[in-house]
Amino acid sequence: MQQTAPSMSAICDCHAHIVLPHAPVERFLQMLDLHGIGRAVLVQPTHYASDCSVLATAIARAPDRLRGVGVAGAEASEADLMALHSAGVRGLRFSEMPNPHGDGRMPGTVGFDALRTLAPLIKSLGWHAQLWADADVLAAAAPWLRQLGIPIVLDHMGRPSVARGVVDRDFQILCGMVKDGVAWAKLSLCRLSARAPDYVDARPFHDALIAANPTQLV
Repeated sequence: MQQTAPSMSAICDCHAHIVLPHAPVERFLQMLDLHGIGRAVLVQPTHYASDCSVLATAIARAPDRLRGVGVAGAEASEADLMALHSAGVRGLRFSEMPNPHGDGRMPGTVGFDALRTLAPLIKSLGWHAQLWADADVLAAAAPWLRQLGIPIVLDHMGRPSVARGVVDRDFQILCGMVKDGVAWAKLSLCRLSARAPDYVDARPFHDALIAANPTQLV
């Protein structure tokens, strides 16, 4: 008997990592089917730095359902990014998260300086830039981020300071970017809230982003 592929819903998982051997794409696809999720975006984890071969292989397993956000350094050429595009990548991830075990930036990440360099290529490909940094770093970069002319996606709700509340100037700058359609925000609470499973400390930030522009949230 011929097997039919599961019907794909309009639901999309906007952030998942493939890390071998413990989190293979086959297991992830099973999870999507179990929950009736049609499509997903795989994000390059820090484990692999700018080597996107595992990401590309995972997308190739289900190219009709999966797309990717890769990582590339400032030295990446147009041909390098075109190869990633052919593999299903549609954005690059940049980070200014500090190294939790020492000085400098978190290992396996590419900083915002590379975004400045790669922005013209990102724009020509119709990609977006996904940014992982604390709200104060993002707010400081907001003036030049607005000038890039590419979609900006704020990881983890822009990582606002829960202690400072929604009136914090840095978070309000990010809300302004979302309101103006310059940035999208991922409503992911991991690494932001300390009060799982209800995340009541992060709820005001969630509500503020919805009030700013509900059409710019994922």
